Amino acid sequence: MDIFGIQIKYHPGWRIIPDSSYSLNYDSGLFRFEENVVEKRSRVSLGLRWECSQTDNETFLNEFSQNIEAEYHKALKGKSRQFELLRDEIIENGQGVRMCVIETQYKATQALVNNPKKMQRLRVCNVAFYCEMTHRMVICSLVTTPQYMEENRELLESLLFSLQTRAVYSPEIEAQRMEKRAQLRAEAKKKNQSPLAALNGLFKRKAVG
Repeated sequence: MDIFGIQIKYHPGWRIIPDSSYSLNYDSGLFRFEENVVEKRSRVSLGLRWECSQTDNETFLNEFSQNIEAEYHKALKGKSRQFELLRDEIIENGQGVRMCVIETQYKATQALVNNPKKMQRLRVCNVAFYCEMTHRMVICSLVTTPQYMEENRELLESLLFSLQTRAVYSPEIEAQRMEKRAQLRAEAKKKNQSPLAALNGLFKRKAVG
């Protein structure tokens, strides 16, 4: 699959589901890949998400690794005994780009398990990096059961690690895009500024003048 300069391999028998809660364009989007089963209970779900941001890959990798365990603990309401961190490392993809690989396991109830009322263990593997040439963080998350992960690890990891990006715009146009985004952020911040803060800023400028 090649969309908006993001490439990833997926199983030909799986269905592609866009997430309507995300805008779908070059700067942001979310897709899920799942088995095409009649009962709508896929044994595996592969999510691909991207978001425009202004950072660098090393900073992103450090923050991603540090924050993901805290996010899981928060989601599980602090029940850390149900959370296991199985893997946390940095590897290089086919482009030579450093990417973070984090694999976790925890108990939950969701459509991936047969009995929605019964807590079962789920395995989650995240692959993430920040593309400095397209200014986007790209995250691929795979959710399945521990058994399915171990039985199909070679296939599932080959899909995860196939994640790559490519430039769509020229460096000049990309620089213009980011400059425009910075201007829009500055204008939005100024627009949301409280009247009192804006008034204080006006008085300060007059005093300087």
